Amino acid sequence: AEQTIKAERAIRVVKEKMEQTKISKQIESPIVYHQSEIKPTPLSYDSLTFDVQFFQVLSSEDSSTAHAESISSYIGATLSAKYSGANLGISAEMSASSHSTAMTQATTNKLEGTIVFVAEATHKQ
Repeated sequence: AEQTIKAERAIRVVKEKMEQTKISKQIESPIVYHQSEIKPTPLSYDSLTFDVQFFQVLSSEDSSTAHAESISSYIGATLSAKYSGANLGISAEMSASSHSTAMTQATTNKLEGTIVFVAEATHKQ
């Protein structure tokens, strides 16, 4: 017990000799508020469309590549019908992304099917 008391006293002496450093935290924001412009935007949409498709894996012999191809071709066709010109790259990008995601899911999980939702909201502005 005496050794514990001596040790605690020694610890207290060392702590008193140590300089106390102040640790603080200040929030930093990537937004420069005095240079930012606030633009009002509507909280609603003018039109909203949904397209839902279920892709079923019919048998265990169906390859994951065929499943991913059917999903990506559906997404590519749906989006290319909606977008044209400079925005046509969006459909190709989304098609490639969906193919990659479907391949990853099909190879890491035992899938029975995949539900794909395509939603589009339009604004007049």
